[in-house]
Amino acid sequence: MRAFLDGGTVEHACEACVAATALPPMHHPPVEVGLGVIRPGMARAAGAVADVAITWMTPPHYVRDTLLPALAAGAAGRGTPPRVATVVHVALAGPGRDPRRLAHSAAADHLRAPHYTDMLRRAGVPADPADPRAGAAALVEAGVYVYGTPEEVVERLRGYREAGVDEIILNLAGVAGTEGFRAALADAECLLHAMADADG
Repeated sequence: MRAFLDGGTVEHACEACVAATALPPMHHPPVEVGLGVIRPGMARAAGAVADVAITWMTPPHYVRDTLLPALAAGAAGRGTPPRVATVVHVALAGPGRDPRRLAHSAAADHLRAPHYTDMLRRAGVPADPADPRAGAAALVEAGVYVYGTPEEVVERLRGYREAGVDEIILNLAGVAGTEGFRAALADAECLLHAMADADG
């Protein structure tokens, strides 16, 4: 894909086919290559070819101390490493809300996956794919599932910026899954206002 987007010809040979092809020239907005990154090997691969590395459930210190060095190592042959976009699960504190339930709703499938729980353990978050409910509680305890007042959430998000994250993607799936999309949109609107006020 990187070669295609750079205007090159890509050659491929396997048991099914042999081909050499390129994209036809066309006018279009820039297209970026993004790769999901949660462990060092993925980060090195992204560093070599991606425009953006997209992380998920990665604590700020893990991004800073583990993923950014691996991205830089992967980018050694091309210069600048890709920018980093981190998806952060968030929810505002409110009456009747249990952050562990919200975190489980948002991330249960990931907390059952060995590669995600391996990453979390490397980052110091005790997660076992056999027990996603305990993993959800660990996400809350470690602050990977960010829950609190608007000011507390904004302060936690600032930690990602300080760790070297370029873009923060707010994920309100826990609220949407337990209370519906209107509640998630209300949280998002409140958080965006709080972030704008903090930056202003």
